[in-house]
Amino acid sequence: MAVGGSSEVRLGHIGKHRFLAAIEPWHGNQAVVYVPDQEAWKRIVLEDTMDNGHALAAGDLDGDGRDEIVWGFRGKGFKVSVFQATDARGERWRKTVLDDGGIAAADCVIADFTGDGRPDILAIGASTHNLKLYENLGK
Repeated sequence: MAVGGSSEVRLGHIGKHRFLAAIEPWHGNQAVVYVPDQEAWKRIVLEDTMDNGHALAAGDLDGDGRDEIVWGFRGKGFKVSVFQATDARGERWRKTVLDDGGIAAADCVIADFTGDGRPDILAIGASTHNLKLYENLGK
C-alpha cells in the first residue's frame, strides 16, 4: 500500500471475484485496484496522474456482471473517469474520460436516479460548486 494509506476504498465484483478500488495515498494521485492473489492481494496502479483524488464508486453500469469503477479528482486538471475491466480477474482495465474539466469531483455515487432500471452516476463538485448527473442511456 502507498505511504499515507487510502482516502477512499470501495468493494467491487467481476462476476464472483471481488476487488477493492482505492485512491492512494490519502487524497492522492493514484487510482488503484487490489485483486485476490492466492492468500494475499495484488496491487495494480491504474492511473497516477490525479491531483487530489476524492471521488470513488463501483457498480455495474452496463449490466454485464462486472462492476465498473468511477474515479474523480478535484485538483488541477480535474476529471471524472470510468474504468472497465478487460479481463476476468480485474488485472487489466480500460479508461474512459466521462467529464474533462466540468466538475471538480469531491464524491460520486452510482444508483438508478432516473427510475429506468439502469444505474446512473451522480457527482458533486467542490471548487466548481455543482452537481452533475450522468444519465445511463444504455447501449
